[in-house]
Amino acid sequence: MNDKITQNQYTAIILSSFIGIGIVSLASETSRKAHQCSWISVLISGIFPLIILLISSYVDNKMNHEDFFYILKNLYGKFLGKIFLFMFFISAILLQCLVISGYIEVLKLSISEYIPLILILILLILISLYTVEKKLTVLGRLCEFSLYFTLPLLFIPLLYINMGNKTHLMPYFENINSIVSAIPSSLLAYSGAEISFFLFSYISNRKSTTKHNIFSAIIVTLIYTFITAITVYLFGWKLTSQIKYSLLFVFKLVQPAVFSDFTSFFMVIWSTSILITIAIEQFIMTYCISNIFNLDYKKAAYINSPIVLLLSYITIISNKFLVKILTPAYSYMTILIFIWCILTLIFTFFKSKGDKNEEM
Repeated sequence: MNDKITQNQYTAIILSSFIGIGIVSLASETSRKAHQCSWISVLISGIFPLIILLISSYVDNKMNHEDFFYILKNLYGKFLGKIFLFMFFISAILLQCLVISGYIEVLKLSISEYIPLILILILLILISLYTVEKKLTVLGRLCEFSLYFTLPLLFIPLLYINMGNKTHLMPYFENINSIVSAIPSSLLAYSGAEISFFLFSYISNRKSTTKHNIFSAIIVTLIYTFITAITVYLFGWKLTSQIKYSLLFVFKLVQPAVFSDFTSFFMVIWSTSILITIAIEQFIMTYCISNIFNLDYKKAAYINSPIVLLLSYITIISNKFLVKILTPAYSYMTILIFIWCILTLIFTFFKSKGDKNEEM
């Protein structure tokens, strides 16, 4: 593909890959274990995407901003390179299905109780397919535009801080073990950092991505920490832990005078973020399939859609499939990708060191 993105669009894609379904349930999932200290667990978990993004910047710099598949072949050989692409392909499918099923469940609870699930699912797939078809430049612009609305919206609860109770957040460090035990619960929300590896060769102004990656990791960590803290601050950890999609209740509580139904407004803006997140995962899938089987980019995009449609539908109608198979499978894929990142860091270090010795 000949499409390019700017450094700002690169940052926007990274941030958009994070703001998915995890943000609305993060406070609930972490407060079940860490109670009022759940925001600390979320803050600590921010190290996870930071490590991945720093590794991707290091690889980007050492491998001269080359295409991701070229880097894989250079470090691991063609066969293993395709195996790793397939790993990312599976991870993107699983994450996409989790995002879609979670999003549809939220819609059922809020604004679209009577719309057939299959219709919503088909619309999501078609819109994401159309976006991916337009290639990365359009996706980058959409991410950049969307964040102008999404990021300010998430901080609106600050205007209603007097409605909360600071004792809901106390004591701050009650139990270190519970804080640590809640960290895995927040990792789904932090998923998506691996997209950075796929974007190297598309950045038009080829400079180091380190500052942009650090900025992205800090911003998403601050957003997630704030969302978790403000939810517990407003409702207390006991109520928060019982509400699966707790962020929706935060926006039901806050009602700016200019909006008759602020929850619906939030859902519209957040839905745009969800569609972009799905499109980002579709891009990863399309890139992987296109390089594994040497297919045209658009053909690869069309091949992906039925797979996502089928798995997402199974996930929606079968909670057992979601809980017993999909979620654990994605957790294992997240661990595998993290291990791959560490191995790639080591291989890149020795590769670049060997290249310097040859030049001398």
